[in-house]
Amino acid sequence: MASSNDNDDASQWIVVETTYPCNRGRNWSRAAMIVRSDRSRSDRTYPSRDEAVKAARTTRNRNDFFTDACAPDPNDSDYDSEDYEGSDDSYEYQFSNTDEPPWDSADLQNWDNDEEVRFEVMTVAEFEKQEADDAAYVRRERMRHQYEGTIEHVMLGMQIKDAGRVFYTQPPSPNSIKAELEIFDYEVEDDGETEKKGNYAPKKVDIPPNASSTHVQGR
Repeated sequence: MASSNDNDDASQWIVVETTYPCNRGRNWSRAAMIVRSDRSRSDRTYPSRDEAVKAARTTRNRNDFFTDACAPDPNDSDYDSEDYEGSDDSYEYQFSNTDEPPWDSADLQNWDNDEEVRFEVMTVAEFEKQEADDAAYVRRERMRHQYEGTIEHVMLGMQIKDAGRVFYTQPPSPNSIKAELEIFDYEVEDDGETEKKGNYAPKKVDIPPNASSTHVQGR
C-alpha cells in the first residue's frame, strides 16, 4: 500500500492506480486481496476533480493493460488526429474519451492476464482513509486467525490428553531435537594444536513429519 506526501493538502485530488491479482479460479478474501495488491498514487495533486480525471484518463490510455481499448483523447499531448482519423466510426472502443472513473482492465475480459489494473480519482483525505481502513482490517483479520488457531490448538490438546496420549504444547523445531552423540575428546598439545580422539557417530533420530507444526502427537 502506498503512502501520501505529508505536505499534501487533504482536499487536493490525486490519481490512484491499483494492480491486483485475478479472481479466476479463486475467491480472494478482502484481507488477502489487500495484501496482494499494489496500490500507488500520483505524485502530482490537482485542485479539481475534472483535472484529476483528465490526468487519469491519459494515464489509463497509455497503460499496457488498456491497449487498443481506449478511444483517442484530444487532451492527450501524444494524440495525433491523423492516426485516429475515422477510427471512432469503424471501431467500438471499450472506454471512451468522456467516460468517468473508476476504470478496470478486468472489464476487457482478457483471460490471459494474471493480474488487472484499476484507475480511480479521489482526494488525498479519501485515499489516506482507505489506506488506514485497509491496514486496520488486515490487522484485525490476522488477530482473528491467531485467536482461532490458538483455540483449535488448545482443543486438540485436550482431545489428545483425554485419549491418554502425549501432546507437546510447544514442540521444538526438528533442528533443536537433541540426538545421542559420541563427542570428540580434545586434548591440547604443547604446541597449542589440538588432537581429536574418539569417533563422531551421531545416532539416527526418527523425527515425526509434523514435528515443526503447532502440535505433535507422541508415541
